[in-house]
This record gives sequence, C-alpha cells and structure tokens, in this order.
Amino acid sequence: MKLNTINNQKPAGFQIQLPCHYLLLIILPLTACQNSNPVVFDNGHLRSTKIELTPEQQGRLSTALEDYHQNYNPEARMLKEPFSSPGYHTTLKGGDVHRTRKSLRYAVALMDTYNEADRQRAIGIIDTVLTFQVTNPDHQYFGIWPWFAEESVDQMVPPDRNWADFCGTQLLEVILTHRDRIPENLTERIGQAIQNASVAIRRRDVGPGYTNIAIMGTFVTFAASELYRIDTLNQYARQRMKNFYDFTLHHRGFTEFNSPTYTMVALDELSRMRKYIIDPEMKPMIDSLYNIGWEIVATHFHQPTHQWSGPHSRCYSTLVRNSFYGNLYRATDGQLNFGSDEPEITEHRIAHDLPDQYLHYFTRFSGHRVERDTFLMAENPILGTTYLTDQLSLASVNRTNFWNQRRPILGYWSGTENTNYLQVRFLHDLYDFSAGNVFSVQDQDEILSGVNFATNGGDTHTSLDRLDNGKFSARDLRLRLEFHHLDLDDVQLPDSPEQPVTFSSDGLTFSFYSPVQQFDGSEPFWTKGEDVAEEEAWIDLVFYEGEEKAFDLSAMDQAAFGLAIKIHPTESIDPETVKHKISEGKLELNWNGKEISIPMKPMKENELLDNYTSNLAEIFNTI
Repeated sequence: MKLNTINNQKPAGFQIQLPCHYLLLIILPLTACQNSNPVVFDNGHLRSTKIELTPEQQGRLSTALEDYHQNYNPEARMLKEPFSSPGYHTTLKGGDVHRTRKSLRYAVALMDTYNEADRQRAIGIIDTVLTFQVTNPDHQYFGIWPWFAEESVDQMVPPDRNWADFCGTQLLEVILTHRDRIPENLTERIGQAIQNASVAIRRRDVGPGYTNIAIMGTFVTFAASELYRIDTLNQYARQRMKNFYDFTLHHRGFTEFNSPTYTMVALDELSRMRKYIIDPEMKPMIDSLYNIGWEIVATHFHQPTHQWSGPHSRCYSTLVRNSFYGNLYRATDGQLNFGSDEPEITEHRIAHDLPDQYLHYFTRFSGHRVERDTFLMAENPILGTTYLTDQLSLASVNRTNFWNQRRPILGYWSGTENTNYLQVRFLHDLYDFSAGNVFSVQDQDEILSGVNFATNGGDTHTSLDRLDNGKFSARDLRLRLEFHHLDLDDVQLPDSPEQPVTFSSDGLTFSFYSPVQQFDGSEPFWTKGEDVAEEEAWIDLVFYEGEEKAFDLSAMDQAAFGLAIKIHPTESIDPETVKHKISEGKLELNWNGKEISIPMKPMKENELLDNYTSNLAEIFNTI
C-alpha cells in the first residue's frame, strides 16, 4: 500500500514515496533542535513541563513499549497492525494498516524514554503522520487526519472529525514537553498542524453534550491559543469551557452518560488539562469536572462483581477492561488492587487521583441501594436506574436506541468462576440495529420495556447510515438476550412467545416475558445458541429469518413489542400480572406499578420520543 496524502485518490501497492520535505528531514541532522536548553513555558495560563521518570516508571514504559516496537514498520515509519474497525467511517475491509493516532501516541512515548534512537524514530513518525493532515483551508475537512495511511480523508465515508482532537492532543504533548528536542523545521510544521486542527475543531464546534470531544477540543484550542498567541481562539476556548461546565452542572453529570470508555477518556483529558492549564479562571472548573467524573465512576461501581454498572450510553466491551483496574490501582497508590496493573505507554503522563470520599465504593459493599440518575434535564429527560445488591447489578435507561455502543438494559452477577452479564440487544442480520428504540421503566429487580422503530433511525450507526424513510433489507431480525459465561443447555424454551422464559443459575432466577409482539405480520419464536470460544450464550426472540427481504417501516401500522425482565433470588414473573392493551395506536404496558405507553406505528425518532409516556418520574420520587 502507498502512504496517501490528502491529494492521493486511490490506495496503491505499498511503495514508500516521500514528499520533498521528507528528504529535507533525512538530509538535515536529526540532532538539530530549536535550542540547546529545555524550553519551559509558563505565562500564568498554560505551562510546559519536562518529563522526568523514576526508575520504576522507566521500566514500566519500556515494558509497555515492547508490543509497539514489534509492530513498528521502519519503511513506513508508522505502526503496522491487522485491520480492525467499529464498522463505520472506513471503507477498508481487511489487510494490514498503519494507524495515525496510535502512531502519534507511540511517538510521544518514544520521546519520553530519552533514548536517542527512540527520539529519531519518534521524529520520523511525527513527520510521516503530519503529511496525512488535510492542509487545504478550503477543504471541508481541513485540519483532520484519516484513521489509516492506506485511506485518505477523502476516501473515508464519512471522515472522522474527532481525529483533529485526538491527533492534535498528541502533538501538543510533544510541544509542551519536548520542544527543545525536536528539529526546528519539524517544530514549525507541528505548530502549523496544531493550529490547523484548532481551526477544524472551532469550525465543527461540537456541543457540550458530546462529553469527551467537548473536553478534548477545549484543551487543544486553549493550548494552541496560548502557545501561538491567537486571541480569538483563546476567547473561543474559554467560552467553550464555561459552556461545558455550566451544561454539566445543569444536567447533573456528563450527558455522554456513565460510559466506561468515554468517562475515562473525559477523566484522562481533564487530568491532562490539570497538568498543563494553570489559568485561574479555567482551573477551578477543571478540578470540579474531574471530581464529577470520579463520582460517576464510583457510584456505579458494583463492588461484588468489580464491574461498572449500567446503563451505558457508549461502551465497547461489556466487561470492563484490565486498563480500568490499572487506572484504579494507580489512582489510589495501590490501595485498590483488582489483580491487574499492566503497564501502559501513557500512564506516566495521565496521572489520576481518586478523591478520598469515593474510595469506599470500591473497597466494600455497604448494602442494597438504587442509584437514580438524571442524565439529561429536559421536558422529556433521560433517566437511569441502577439496582445494586450483594448478588446483582441490574440497570436500565428510560429511552435510547440499540446502537452497538449502547447498553440500555444491563445486568451483572457473580458466577461460579467469574462475572456473568446480561445484555439486551436487537439485531439486524446479527448486528445491532440502531433504528430500534427501547423505552423502559425499572423498579428494583424488575424492568418493563417497550420497543418500537424509528423510520429515520440508523442501521449500524445512529447517524452515519440512517434508513431512507424506513426502508431496509434483512435476512434476520431478532431480540437477543445475551449472556456471558452462562450454560443454557438445560434451559427449556416455551412453544409460544406469549409464555415466559424462566430458569435458575448462580443463586438467581431469571425471567423474561414478551406479552405482545407485532412486526409486519411475523410469528416470533424463541430460540437459543452459544459461542463457546467467546463464552457467550443467548436466548433470542426471532421476528424474521430467511431469504433477504425488503422491509418498509413507514408502511407498517404496527411494529412494536413489550418485554418484562425480573432477576431475583427466588421469585419469577407471573405473566398474569403483566397487562397490555393496544388502544388508539398505542401499546400500553402495566406491571406491578410500572406503566409505559409507546406508539404501535414506527415514526421518526423525535416523534417516538414525543409520543411515549411512563411513570418512571413518579417511581423516582418515591425513592
């Protein structure tokens, strides 16, 4: 593959073709730097700092870099890895790729070793990655990078604007800590790239609801404005910070809510800001937001299973990754040790500090409780419920969709060997169907849900591949109750969907019941399966399977169904207690004091939200 600049049209066979400035860098001595003394920048608002590692930190960084070294491609001067993606933005399907963002992170870590060979490698990587940024000011994607060297920004569908934030942050780390060790011509190009990224961030101007990017973009624009004395950008960054702070306080937390991935990214970025930003106006807001982030983590941590309880707005792994436990270990100086402290290449730069008042959430379980969260304050708010006992964590959100990053209904419990989970999904051709919208009411260990479909909803993504007026084709449509590390061999499934599925495992009784199902005249049925290698098993309510068929949600008068879930040590669902009624185009569900009403007919997303009601707010007020 050829390393593409923005002007390349098609990937070609891999041939290293260096731009003219590449040749200049090779000719120039790599030891030529801007000056011979460390640059310390402190103007009362932003400060630079010199990276100084202890022997232990040096050893851990060396260990963390081993895998990166093995993946380094000296010809391409980037990291080379097998292709993988979340399934959107890129048109690539396989092969090996060279990642821009990850290569920059590697370069920053290489600089931190203070090894001359590593420094030269880092300079080469940075120089390479800079060539992929869109540098034409008239281009709609000016200032951003592609994900991969093998696919230019113009070839992505669509490009990911977040790469201005992600790559800009890494370049700032270089300038703020190693400017004196970078050749002068490269220092100038890095500075221009940072300013280009800042323009992209400002033009895009994401709202404060996009939590991690709202924070990251604020850091990039503020740091750039201070380093390069851009007054208008400085004013923008300050106002952006104030808007995000006020927005977060108003909504009582991050609206990219309770995300194991992006709450930690937000905390990482706030930690980075705490390190570099000393502005007396900005710093108190940063410190307050950092505390809010840790409060979210602590109050949703289920100590008996060591899992991050739901519901999750965005999540890439239903079981928390080892890196999370490593963060807890380092944030508490080793007080929290959950058996994982693998070295990471950024840990010496991102220094976390868990506030003392939240430590007890991680060290002991103090008894049954219900966490009630308001994730979005609005006329139709987003509300979360998390029920925690010494056996179980069960959670839901009142309204969302089935995007593969969502965890709208999620449970954790401890099995005989390790933690088990339940995740509720709706699948289109065995991939999460974002057009499916789920509305839930939860009271302790009972969840009552209604599902309908948005005619303008997404398919594999919430916004990148929206349906054309409800039209799509499918070979398979099903609701999936997905379990981790659970043997379902002895589970007996009912003959009809109107009968509940009930079984016991790990000291708990699991009950699932669908009182009504309407979807294009289908006759749903229960089935089950497993993936032994992934330790996953599932019980599915199948709505369609067979030859590829065209569906038109906008032409359906009825496409909705109900679901009742109960997980309890002894009790199961009595189907007689779950009431439903279809009246005036609405599906009305009622179970043990929980009430919900949703449209039977698919509608646009905003219409579905406007036409659903529940009594969850009343349940909130009784706790």
